[in-house]
Amino acid sequence: MISSKPATSSQQPESRCRRPSVNKLEKSLVEILKDQNTSSQERKVKPLPKAEDVKLILSDVDGTLLDDDHDVHPRTSEAIRHLRKNFPHVPFIPVTGKQRVSCEHVAKCCGLEDMPSGCCHGSIIYTPEGKIESQIGIEPKVVCDVTAVLRKRNKSVFIYEHDSVNCVALEAHPSLDFYEITKGYDPSICDKRGTDYMERVASGEVIVTKMFLPMEVSTVPAEMDYLNSVFTNGEDYRMTRALKDIIELIPAKIDKSVALEHFSKMYNVDPVNIMTFGDGENDCGMFKASGMSVSMGNAMAMPAQVSDFQTKTNNEGGVGCFVDSIFRPDYKPETDSGYASAA
Repeated sequence: MISSKPATSSQQPESRCRRPSVNKLEKSLVEILKDQNTSSQERKVKPLPKAEDVKLILSDVDGTLLDDDHDVHPRTSEAIRHLRKNFPHVPFIPVTGKQRVSCEHVAKCCGLEDMPSGCCHGSIIYTPEGKIESQIGIEPKVVCDVTAVLRKRNKSVFIYEHDSVNCVALEAHPSLDFYEITKGYDPSICDKRGTDYMERVASGEVIVTKMFLPMEVSTVPAEMDYLNSVFTNGEDYRMTRALKDIIELIPAKIDKSVALEHFSKMYNVDPVNIMTFGDGENDCGMFKASGMSVSMGNAMAMPAQVSDFQTKTNNEGGVGCFVDSIFRPDYKPETDSGYASAA
C-alpha cells in the first residue's frame, strides 16, 4: 500500500512494560522531531509529490532497499534504474548504518556505483568515487569503557571502522551465533578478540564510527537501560536502532540528518525537495529534515508515525513501488517475482 497519511495511534507499542531507556530513546527522537510532534488529528495529509518536486532521494539500505534475505527486490532495482536513466538530474543516494563496501551489491543492482553515500549513520561521507570525504568517530575512552562493561555482561560488541567490522566481545549464547548474524549484515568482519586491537582503539589509532551490539530481542530494553545508567546518551554517544534486536552507538552529534545536510549543499537542493526512505528509528532525523519522508510497510513504530507517506514492505519492493508512483505512474510490471542480479 502506498498512502499519504497522518500518523495513526493504532500501531501497538513494542511492549506493554517498557523500560525507561526505551521511553527515553523515543522521547529524544520526539525532541528531534518536535515540530512534527502533534496529534494525529492535527497533522495534515500531504498529496503525493509530483516528479518535478523531487530533486534528490536519500534511502536507507537494510530493511528498505534490501529485503529480509539481504537481496534487492526487482521492483526496487528496476524503478531506480529507470529513474537514473530517464531522470539523471535526480540523484539517488544510500544513507545507511552499513559500510560502503557492504552496499556494493545494492549499488550494482540499482546502478548506483557512481553515487556518493553516507555510511555508519552519517559518520562517514563518501565521494562518488568512493573516497572518504569526512569521518567522525566515537571518543576512544567511551569505546573502551562500553566494551569493558558489555564484556562483563556477556554481550557482543562489534566495532566499525570505515572498511572493517571487528569483533571484540562475543556473547556465549546457547542457540544464537552473533558473529554469523553480524556477518549477514556486513561481511567484512574480523575476530579481534585476544589481540592488541583495543589498545589501538584506546590510543586513537582506530577511528570507531559505530558500535554494533546484537542480542536477543527480549534483552534489548534492559541493556539499553543499563548502558544509559552508566553512560550519557547524547554526550558519550548517540544510541539508536535500525533493527529491534540490535543496539547501535554512534558519535554523539551524528545522525542521518547530518548526511542529508551535506548532500543538500553538495547538490544545491532545498531540503523541501528531498525525498527520504527508511524503516528504522535511525531514519527519523533525516525524515524530519526532508520535505518528503516515506516509511516502509515493515517500519518500526516511530518512523511509521512521523513519516509523510507509507509504502509497501521491503519484501514487496516498497521503494520501487513508491518511486514508480511518482516517476512512471502508469507503469504496470509484468511480474514482481524473481530477484535482481548484481552481474
